[in-house]
Amino acid sequence: MDSDRRTPGEVLANARSTYADKWTVSAEWHEAEGHYKWMADDLGLTDATILEIGVGDGRSTLELLSRGHTVVSIDENPECLAAAKARLESAGYEATVELRGAVQEDDFQHAVVYRTPNTRVRTGWCHLIEGDPVVDPGLRGWLERACGFDAVVCWLIGTHNARLGSNFHYHAKEVRSSGDYRLVVQNEVYELADLVLNRGGFLHVVDRGEVEDSEEYRNDVLSAHRDQASTTKLVVERCSHIVTGSVAAEGGKEMVMTPGSSGRPFLKSSLGLVAITSRRP
Repeated sequence: MDSDRRTPGEVLANARSTYADKWTVSAEWHEAEGHYKWMADDLGLTDATILEIGVGDGRSTLELLSRGHTVVSIDENPECLAAAKARLESAGYEATVELRGAVQEDDFQHAVVYRTPNTRVRTGWCHLIEGDPVVDPGLRGWLERACGFDAVVCWLIGTHNARLGSNFHYHAKEVRSSGDYRLVVQNEVYELADLVLNRGGFLHVVDRGEVEDSEEYRNDVLSAHRDQASTTKLVVERCSHIVTGSVAAEGGKEMVMTPGSSGRPFLKSSLGLVAITSRRP
């Protein structure tokens, strides 16, 4: 190997750090615009046990904790987990971090292998766990046993370039873009929610996209998510949206919008966030 060429492990470490820095810029914008408050309001729960897919820098988690929730948050990026822990503890909340991943690499690709979690969920706490809902079978088994969840939230997920470019598992799944990644993760989250939600519990997915106040638009979005939920018992009940004028902050992580099932091109006339709520009967 060329001594000047970075190893896949080094590429991964750099990509994780860059993503964490850029997402902090994006998260500051979302917080200032009231988006985390809007998402938590739309979920509409208090004093619940929540599984959060993707912690970012902890601002979304902090909004959930402020409403009395117990939160288990999963993220593959240790840089994000560390930033979230510092943020939550500075706000006076109890937070634990469990790092479980071991990076394996060859000359061209990397993979992260995870040991089984051993965190014990405590009421009122936040538990930050390194993991990947798509390629982490030990995580799924632990979540089924850990506790019953009243809600699973998957808000504004994104990822770094190393996960798309040099991760063995995602390459094998033909995940080449942020759009591919989001679809694969959301499909997995529907199946995961079907396993871990209490009866009557909710899956709350928030994504970026073109938004408009029309029945055609709502049916387009709902149809796409009903396709995703079709292999589960979950019932897709409603969607709501907020107009933001943009889907990303200047200088933050570039974001790709997710289309509805019709595949119609974005007009970019009204950009915002879309929340889709499903319930487990």
